[in-house]
Amino acid sequence: MADRTLEVAERLDLIAIVSDVLITRGASLCSIGRPYEGRGALRAGMELADERGLVPIAVRARLNLGVLAPDPKASYDAAEEALTLAQRYGLSGIVPVLVGNLSSAALDVGEWQRGIEALTSARDDSPDELSANYAAWTLNTYLAYQGNDVSAEVQRLTAWAESFDDTGARGAVHGLRAEVAFVAGQFQAACDEWLMHAAGDSLNAPTSCLGAGLAALLAGDQDRAQTAVGELSRLPGHSRMRDADRRLVEAGLAALDGRRSEALREARFALDEYDVIGLPWRKALGGLMLTSTLGAADPEVRDFTEAARETFVRLKARPFLERLDTLLASSAGVGDGSESAPIAGVSAARS
Repeated sequence: MADRTLEVAERLDLIAIVSDVLITRGASLCSIGRPYEGRGALRAGMELADERGLVPIAVRARLNLGVLAPDPKASYDAAEEALTLAQRYGLSGIVPVLVGNLSSAALDVGEWQRGIEALTSARDDSPDELSANYAAWTLNTYLAYQGNDVSAEVQRLTAWAESFDDTGARGAVHGLRAEVAFVAGQFQAACDEWLMHAAGDSLNAPTSCLGAGLAALLAGDQDRAQTAVGELSRLPGHSRMRDADRRLVEAGLAALDGRRSEALREARFALDEYDVIGLPWRKALGGLMLTSTLGAADPEVRDFTEAARETFVRLKARPFLERLDTLLASSAGVGDGSESAPIAGVSAARS
């Protein structure tokens, strides 16, 4: 159907229809496991819309590119461009969705201040409860990860979501509970909640499975970590980041099993990939996991630990910084007889 429409629209020089159908076709191809071809069609539709000044279609193209992106960095860039266009041309109806997409991706990309500012503005300027709570939902993740007490707000949002007769809204509760449990150090509970979230949210399942795997590894729970990496491996689709996620969890499993060289090799691959893609938060969580599973005595682990600590300090992720410092203190003098020296240039966090 799309091919026939494109053929007729091209012949009649109906540029808006060609652009719009290319975007629809691209999104459809991505949804059936043909992401390279699909994103190519999306970009073709976007470029045509940009050339002809078709702003609403150009915004829709970037919205789809962000949602169907292979990693949070690509998603963030697309959402940022779409949001800029929407705000410049007064397309206010799509702004809340774009803010949600941008702020979700900003977590992994390390643009926390941008995410917090966009969500706070969206919440405070929302015309109704739905829009306000939509922004508050993701904002609570940032607040929790920075060590703020969000228990009352999480309870309110959870009750609100569970009041809907909607499996998607109720499933999202598992994701929120997983994040709160992860911050609190309740790693087995976080793993279980993330796995339940992944089971009901195919779009966010890869990230939830990674979270489940890292939480299980921080708990030292091999069975749960194996379940998480199994679920991650069974998910449809493929990407460079997905491969790095899988190999990071497998590195943690190797560490727990005493296979130190394999753990370091796989972890090095994954964390280097995060660097190339531009995902400092994912890399920092990987460094935290390695410090927990291998200890900080190994010089190579200490390189990952230092990078993680710098990221936690920059993002003001106090609970994670405190956990890392606790691991460093407990591993002092363990492994090779040396002490765990303070990391230069970064002061310790205060409660």
